[in-house]
Amino acid sequence: MIRKPLGTILTSIVMAYLVAGCGAVFDTAYALGDGKYHESVTDNRPTEHSEQLMEYEVDASLGLQCFARTRQIERSASIHKTYEYRGGFAKSTYAGAAIADGVIGSLIAGTMLAICAQEDSDVSCVNTVWASPFAVDLIYSLIRRKSVRDPVLVGKTRSSDSLVHSETPIDEQQTDCSDVTAVWLGTATGPSREQRLNSGGGERELSAEAIEIPMTVGALPPAQVPGAPPPSPTAGGPAAGPATPHLFLSPGIAEAWATQSQATLWVQRPNGSIARIKVDRCTTLRPLAFGFKTDARAAFDRGCPLPAPSNGR
Repeated sequence: MIRKPLGTILTSIVMAYLVAGCGAVFDTAYALGDGKYHESVTDNRPTEHSEQLMEYEVDASLGLQCFARTRQIERSASIHKTYEYRGGFAKSTYAGAAIADGVIGSLIAGTMLAICAQEDSDVSCVNTVWASPFAVDLIYSLIRRKSVRDPVLVGKTRSSDSLVHSETPIDEQQTDCSDVTAVWLGTATGPSREQRLNSGGGERELSAEAIEIPMTVGALPPAQVPGAPPPSPTAGGPAAGPATPHLFLSPGIAEAWATQSQATLWVQRPNGSIARIKVDRCTTLRPLAFGFKTDARAAFDRGCPLPAPSNGR
């Protein structure tokens, strides 16, 4: 059986404690830091005003959805808070350290006992002392959790208020998209909707490189042949109720969008103004990516990597 000298065992305990002493490590970091942490929150307060807006979305079948939404106008500000720790980090930090010490120490002690208990083992059960640093730090972490006090707020600043539209509309009606004269792919310059709300200004303007996207009224055929012209607006017979405009992304347009990560979709209205369409570029282009040319596919894969595989069954 292997029995280590006392000096070697003590050295091992000290080395293991320096590596595994979570509570002690946290306190070392606390001593070296400034003892403060910062937190920023957004404070939105509704005003008595609201505004009706035309908003546009594209669904999974490339159907253009149009909504008349009324949104509350809110005053928004960022609040920056500074807290000071008192006696150490938060109580939850030391509780987590104690749990980690207990789990790791138990695994080490259990493993060493299982090995040394075997009849043909030449490993001494004295080696279970390797778990003692974790037991010591567990007790230390529990004591520190009891001794530290909750952080206290020592500073608070608030930014200037700005006007924003509420995230949740107070009223919503779907429309027939009769105000849409064209759909474009590209970028735009000019003040955003929130900027116009706060300081006025002109309308946004499309870049000269914007590409017009063909639209068709009614549902698309089940299998649209890549590269084929968009179906006739009257194909499939008369539609029941308001017809839904659908966008036709030809291979050339889809590849252009794949290589231009900053580009998005815009509607143009009869008065010439434009509005951004809410659309997920990666989700929209992914079903078409298999047909992209090499350069376009590489650009798309860089900008829209596949999600990591799930470990769930």
